[in-house]
Amino acid sequence: MGRGKELPSYPVAEAAIKAIADWVNTYRNAIGSNCEFGMCGPDEVMRMARDIGVTSSQLQDLVRKGPDSAKLLKRMLVALRVDPKVLADIDPACHARNEMAVHDLY
Repeated sequence: MGRGKELPSYPVAEAAIKAIADWVNTYRNAIGSNCEFGMCGPDEVMRMARDIGVTSSQLQDLVRKGPDSAKLLKRMLVALRVDPKVLADIDPACHARNEMAVHDLY
C-alpha cells in the first residue's frame, strides 16, 4: 500500500482537449443565447422588456451578449473605478434623453 504510480502527463493532448471543450461551451452559449425567447411571442418579449425599462430590441441585444456579459461589465467598472451603485440609480430614459440632447448639439 505504498505510493501508486503517477499518471503520465500529455500536455499537447490536454491542451487540445481543453480547446475543444472551450469551443463546445462557446457554441452551446451561442445557441442558447439565440433561443432564449424561442417559446415567447413578441407580446411577451415586449412585456418583459417594459418590466425592466428597455425596448424589445435592447432586451434582445442584452440576451445576445450572453450570460457572462454582466461579469465583464462589473470587471470593467472596477478597472475604471466607477461605483456601480451610482450607475444603478441612473434612469435609462433619462440617459437616452441626455444622449439625444448631446447629439443635437453637433
